[in-house]
Amino acid sequence: MIERLLNVFAVFGPVVLAGMGIFIALWPPNPDGNARYYWLGAFIAIGLASAIGTYRVSISKSDLSEMILGGEHFCYFKIRPTDAANLEGPFQLWMIAPDGPVYDLNSWISPASAASASDPAYGSLDVRKPLVPIVHEGGHAWDKTLPLGEYLIEFDAKNGHWNEVLRIFVRQGKLTQSIRVVGFGHKLLYEEREIQ
Repeated sequence: MIERLLNVFAVFGPVVLAGMGIFIALWPPNPDGNARYYWLGAFIAIGLASAIGTYRVSISKSDLSEMILGGEHFCYFKIRPTDAANLEGPFQLWMIAPDGPVYDLNSWISPASAASASDPAYGSLDVRKPLVPIVHEGGHAWDKTLPLGEYLIEFDAKNGHWNEVLRIFVRQGKLTQSIRVVGFGHKLLYEEREIQ
C-alpha cells in the first residue's frame, strides 16, 4: 500500500505542486492569517513525498534492469593448475561468474597475437557455438581446453561486452596463469597475476 502511494506521488506529486503554485500566485493567502503556514506545510509534505516516491521508483527500475540485463555482472575463463596432470597441456577451462548470473553469453577465444578478425590466427582456436542462455554465479567446468599460451577472449552478453587476456605458462617448473578482464567502458573488472 505504501509503495503504491509513493508511486502515485512520484508521478502526480510534481503536477500537484505546480497546481498549488499557480493557485498561490493567483490567490495569495492573507499575510496576517495562518493559511500561509498551512500552504508551506503542504508544499513541504507533497515535495518530500514526491522526492521519496521518485527515489523509490528509480531504485526499483535499477533493480529491474539488473534482474533483466544482468547489471555489470561478467564472467571469465581460468584454469585450475592444481588439477593439471602435466605441464604440457591442454588444460581444462573453467568459467567463473563471480558476482551474479550472465545472460545470453557468446564468447570467442583467439591467440592474443591475432591482429584482427581478418587475421587467419583469429579463427584458429574457436568455432561458432550456440549462445549460452545463462551462466550461473560461481565456477563451472567448460567444454574447452587450451595449451600453454596467451589468449584474447571476447565476451558478449545481454548487458554488454568485455575482454579477457588469459596467459597460461610455466614458471620455475610450476604451471601458472595470469588473467586480466576489462569491459563496461574500459573498466578493470578482474585481475589475477601468476596464480598457482
